[in-house]
Amino acid sequence: MIMLDLMYFMAVVVFLFGWGLYMVASKKNYVKILMGIEIMLAASNLSFIAIGASMAEGSVDPLSHAIVLLSMSVGAAVASVAVAIAMLVYRHYGTLNTEKMNRLRG
Repeated sequence: MIMLDLMYFMAVVVFLFGWGLYMVASKKNYVKILMGIEIMLAASNLSFIAIGASMAEGSVDPLSHAIVLLSMSVGAAVASVAVAIAMLVYRHYGTLNTEKMNRLRG
């Protein structure tokens, strides 16, 4: 029964990671690319929690929770820096479209 639940969680993880990868690969807006990266981060965190919960019957591995907590805090810091960069880019170029920011190339 535990493996069946793990398979459901892994199916959701694969869907979320694929969706985030699609957003990063196909979108041209900086904010949408950032959202895709955050969706992929959430998918990896969900996989850590699901695998940690399926390790032992009736208990949860505390190491997986510690890894996810660290990953969430680093992800929040990275997201806040990325939003600050997006604000500066919008002020400078007037757009968040990555195709129109040609002046970034040296």
